[in-house]
Amino acid sequence: MKKLFLIVSLIILCGCTPKYNLIVDGNKVTENIFIPIEKSKIYEDDNELYLGLYSKDSVTNLINNDIYVESNSRSYVYNKNVEEDDDFINVALSFDYAKGRLNKSRVLNDCFENSEIKETVDGIQISLTGEFYCLPEEAQSIDFTISTKNYVESASTGHSLFTNDYKWVIDQNNKKNVDININISYDSKTIRYGLFVFGIIFGIAFVAGAIFVGYNLYRRKKINEI
Repeated sequence: MKKLFLIVSLIILCGCTPKYNLIVDGNKVTENIFIPIEKSKIYEDDNELYLGLYSKDSVTNLINNDIYVESNSRSYVYNKNVEEDDDFINVALSFDYAKGRLNKSRVLNDCFENSEIKETVDGIQISLTGEFYCLPEEAQSIDFTISTKNYVESASTGHSLFTNDYKWVIDQNNKKNVDININISYDSKTIRYGLFVFGIIFGIAFVAGAIFVGYNLYRRKKINEI
């Protein structure tokens, strides 16, 4: 099993479902991680994570220390935002990857048994398969989402037309056989796809409008005949 680091350990022991979101906008890639830490599960007297609890020192380190983005490198750190309410400490991390560096992602490399990411001038291919290491028995699931307005050549899940989100839910039933695959294009098909969708919506609206106008004209004609 790959060695896990602090941020991954806290992701898998959240009181609520943690969320991982990768945004591909043109050729720009942004990684967002949201970690809600339940205060009632912070253990005061131990420095180790166990039984679904987090030590106070671990939470303090997450909040106060730099969190490194890449495996085997301290060159880049996440942008961090921390908000607190009565029940939770909410930690949001984000990072904009330079082109060709997503394959260095610490989360993608440490959490998945097989991680293959290829970036070319034409697009980006992401394949994350096998066992997912970041979901112990104490946790229920994690939401893993890739959001893009680009043209998607293929994906191992469906998406919402209105949000452009491709979502996978990793839980206790499927964590040993994860299959996250997506092929996102950078080329002009993005524009053609957008025009295609717009054309469908416009066509439906036009037909609906024509039916509505025709029906009203028919009714008016009938009324005049009476």
